[in-house]
Amino acid sequence: MGEQSDVLDVGEAFLAANPELSSKQVQKLAYYAQAIHLARTGEPLVADQFQAWVHGPVAPRLHDKQRGRYAVSTVEGNPGNLDAAARETVELTLGLYGHMTGEELERLSHADGPWSVARGLTPPNVASRAPIPAESVETLLAPRIRRVLDAHAGKAVSLEEFKQRFGV
Repeated sequence: MGEQSDVLDVGEAFLAANPELSSKQVQKLAYYAQAIHLARTGEPLVADQFQAWVHGPVAPRLHDKQRGRYAVSTVEGNPGNLDAAARETVELTLGLYGHMTGEELERLSHADGPWSVARGLTPPNVASRAPIPAESVETLLAPRIRRVLDAHAGKAVSLEEFKQRFGV
C-alpha cells in the first residue's frame, strides 16, 4: 500500500489550481478525489474518513480549516507534499468535477450510494456525523467512477450527462 496523502494538502492543491472554489466545492472535490483514487489504485487517497453530513460528504479536518466561510484562500496544506499519483488524481478530479458548482456537487454526492448508505434512515435535513467508509466508496462508487474515467479520459462531464450515462 502506498503512502496516503494529507487531506489538507489535497484541499490546498484544489485551491492552488482554482482559488475561486467555495468551501463546499473543496470538500466535495476531496471526496471525489478519494473515490477516483480508489477507482484507479484500489487505495484511499487520504486516511481521513469522510462523514455523511447534511450537505454531503465532509472531511472534518478540512472542514475545521474552512469553518464558517463560503470562500477560503487556504486550508493550510502544502500541495508540494503530494506524490505523482496524488497529483494526477487531483488533476483528474478537477477535469471531471471542477466545473461543477458546490450545489451540483452536493446533489451528485447525495445521489451516489456511499453518502445515502452511511446516513441510513437519518432524515435529509437532520445533522449526522455517520462515517463513510472507504470500503463503501470502493464498492458503491468506484465502479461508476471507472466507467466515467474510461468514457471521458479525464475530460469534463456535465452533471446532467453524468446522470444520464451512469444512472444516478
